[in-house]
Amino acid sequence: MLSLPNHLHHALSKHSKSAKVTSFLGQIKTQFETQFKRSQNGILIVNQQLIKYRYLVLGSVLGLLLFCIAMLASGVLKFTAFPDIDGDVVQGRLLLPNGTPFEKTQQLMQQIEQALARTAASFADVEEQDLVQAVTVVYGENPDYQDQGANLAYISIDLLSAELRHTAIQTFSEQWRKELGPLPDALAFTIKEPKLGPQGRAIDVRLLGDDKAELGMAAFELKTWLQGYQGVQNIADNMRPGKPEYQLRLKPGTAALGINAAVIAEQLRPAFQGMKLMQTHVGLEDYEVTIKLDTLSIDEYSDFDDFAIIHPQSKIAIPLAALVDIEESRGYAVINRVDNYNSVSVYADVDSQLTTAAAVVGDLQKSWLLEFAERYPNLHYTIEGEVKNAAITQNSMRRAMMLGMIGIFLLLALQFHSYIEPLIVMVSIPFALIGVVMGHFIMGINFSMPSLMGFISLAGIVVNDSILLVQFVKKRVKSGMSVQDAAIQASQDRFRAVILTSATTIAGMTPLLFETRLQAQILIPLATSIVFGIAMSTCLVLIVLPCLYVILEDFGFAKPHSHSQLATSDTVTV
Repeated sequence: MLSLPNHLHHALSKHSKSAKVTSFLGQIKTQFETQFKRSQNGILIVNQQLIKYRYLVLGSVLGLLLFCIAMLASGVLKFTAFPDIDGDVVQGRLLLPNGTPFEKTQQLMQQIEQALARTAASFADVEEQDLVQAVTVVYGENPDYQDQGANLAYISIDLLSAELRHTAIQTFSEQWRKELGPLPDALAFTIKEPKLGPQGRAIDVRLLGDDKAELGMAAFELKTWLQGYQGVQNIADNMRPGKPEYQLRLKPGTAALGINAAVIAEQLRPAFQGMKLMQTHVGLEDYEVTIKLDTLSIDEYSDFDDFAIIHPQSKIAIPLAALVDIEESRGYAVINRVDNYNSVSVYADVDSQLTTAAAVVGDLQKSWLLEFAERYPNLHYTIEGEVKNAAITQNSMRRAMMLGMIGIFLLLALQFHSYIEPLIVMVSIPFALIGVVMGHFIMGINFSMPSLMGFISLAGIVVNDSILLVQFVKKRVKSGMSVQDAAIQASQDRFRAVILTSATTIAGMTPLLFETRLQAQILIPLATSIVFGIAMSTCLVLIVLPCLYVILEDFGFAKPHSHSQLATSDTVTV
């Protein structure tokens, strides 16, 4: 094989480049090791000083924990059942009085569509693409109500994907409502995003009783009260007036003429609803002949008093008004019953940027509902929707967490042959709550069920660092060190393992915190709990756990073990 000088030049050049890369990586590794060693020595010096003021350190951390709990209890950090996620669909839901003709409903929907077009045009300068991608109008239905009819309709708008648009649904809805203005003929027009999930309506108060009129008054008062809360919107109830109706009561002496309620009903029913007269055949087709008043007469009630009732024996026509007292009234479109009581539900949505359902319902129970029993002694109420479902889920999670912590305690007690040292290990769990609360506050997001789930999962994660430290404290004590020196030395010995274990978990979860896709939004609170919880717990465990160990020694709970008492081996595998 013949190697020319040019070949050797290229080979040496490639070797030189490889050597430079290796040298550069070596320098980075050396600097990293130097900094890491410096941090290890630093934590030793810090703990030596903090242990001198160990009661102040522990008191300060407990104060910080109580401060974080107070942030949740006071509402500084708001709680919602699930994160408020900006979707891609918004709906405008129209409700008109029962009996409204379809033409009137169609006219109002055209007015709503025109306001929608003006709203979309107002955001043209903000968006790079058309904000409104598709519009669907549905008549005869409304997702807020179970019945159907010409008085119901809704319009569904598909917006530009949340990842591509710059306009929030709340901003779009407010502008749409502003462009539309008031709708005097409508009982209700709500603009909302269709919600999916188990949380239910944000605010849902169910009133129960026997008197429907009293229920209606109480529901009206409650709706008026809810209007005073900032951020509460789309307030409505499910007790709606029905179609206009006439109630007929026989006048005294009518029965003596041989006319009763059945006679009058039998003549009014076919006149307004029709009566089958005959069935005939034309070729192969069958036709039913029905007789009733013409449409103009049915819709015109001004001459209803003069409707002729034919006497069953004499066949004399008698005006209806001469036989009955006629009273015009309205019934109810739907009568809801729960547990054998008439019920009416008052519900509303909330703007999560301004308030939460839990905060509104909590204040409502301290104000209006507190006096409810005095004003309406024959009625009672229940809290439904998001607040009720959230309470059920919280209780379930609380029980699951308690069972998990009992399991952790028992396993650690078997491992350490002690009832005190498992408590030292588990102290890192409340430390994690400090990071969870602070993390949500820093990220500007509400505390929610996924946040709580993330905190519960931390109970099995953050104890790992504490287990490492306790194991090494026991090892150092066995070798003859005092508990104080062993606690300080353990933080330095396990500094690398603790930091790297936590850092890799944090590095893996951090990208999820900044994810913008709709599918990932519900996971961001969970990731926030884990990332900030691990970070805070790791820092506090390294400095607080040694202090706590020495405090327990002060009270005689962490005395050095003899060789026969020690259950741990001389080696610890990580």
